[in-house]
Amino acid sequence: MCSSDLNRLDKAEAAYKAWAQLDWDKPEGRARLADYYASVGRFDDAANLYQEIAKSWPDYTRAHYRLGEISLQRGDTQGASAQVEELLKRNPKDVDALFLRARMKSASGKYNDAIADLKTVLDSDPRSKLGLYFMADALYRDGQYEQARARAGDRKSVV
Repeated sequence: MCSSDLNRLDKAEAAYKAWAQLDWDKPEGRARLADYYASVGRFDDAANLYQEIAKSWPDYTRAHYRLGEISLQRGDTQGASAQVEELLKRNPKDVDALFLRARMKSASGKYNDAIADLKTVLDSDPRSKLGLYFMADALYRDGQYEQARARAGDRKSVV
């Protein structure tokens, strides 16, 4: 990375820190900075901040989602699974937690389990572009090519 790119990142981080400080006493303020860190690949910083948020505001479920996503991005399926379990313990029908679990199941080759979770996600939100994408991918990887093609071409859900 050249020095001008580093300078831009430093300026962006300073701006995000200032924005986060406006609501530092709320989880949303801190989450802004954590999301910035995740977006620039500083996953340790993002995870540490989200862990702090989850500890200080245990009912702020978004912290658990983001920790799960970051864990999954890093290949830490155990960490992602722990976050999903925590969320589903609170609400067994949590669509975001089911979506995250489906992504984990698909990544580990458990396509039928992933498809079941994605069906629940899409029943709740038939317009979910990510849901349709991951459903088509899981169906394809499971050898259900016609169903995958139908899901991939399901325009009525994304219009």
